[in-house]
Amino acid sequence: MIELNNVTLYFGQNKVFDDLSVSIPKGARCCISGASGKGKSTLLKIIQGFVKPQLGNVIINDEVLSSKTISSIRNNISWVPQNIDLPVESGIELMNLLKLTSSDKKLIGFFIEKLGLNSDILEQSFKEVSGGQKQRIVLAICMAKQKPILILDEPTSSLDDLSISFLINLVNSLDKVTVVSTSHNDKWVKSATQIIKL
Repeated sequence: MIELNNVTLYFGQNKVFDDLSVSIPKGARCCISGASGKGKSTLLKIIQGFVKPQLGNVIINDEVLSSKTISSIRNNISWVPQNIDLPVESGIELMNLLKLTSSDKKLIGFFIEKLGLNSDILEQSFKEVSGGQKQRIVLAICMAKQKPILILDEPTSSLDDLSISFLINLVNSLDKVTVVSTSHNDKWVKSATQIIKL
């Protein structure tokens, strides 16, 4: 599903990765762990083509990531960044921006409730909800896009322990979805089927 082959990346004189090879099978719940500054978020950006390594290649669904394939590859990915700063005021606005279908919207309501929230929260301003609530709203919307690859950068950063349990249960129920995440949270890391330590 996702392969990084002999990836080497430098930022100036700083070596981030040296001959890194990783294979993430289809349907895995992969968590990238490690101390701050080890390149966890950068690895997610390499997979999506936002950062290009000096050496090595990335293969997703048997396609080598390149300028020619990047659009089709990204069309198969949903990404929730660590810092959610969006040009919208509410969950409803985000749903409209992403041009979700009516079936997508029904699924969002289902996911929102599985994450411990009432679907009415989608209509509230992001200024009126907590960081953890906003994070769960964005997670539910991205999951409803039903892409085969879900990339989550520190998905538990604003969540309490119960909310983390809700999220783990929901992610584990996503049939055939490959989840690649970063996290410092022990509970999230232990729930993964594959752990990559940097």
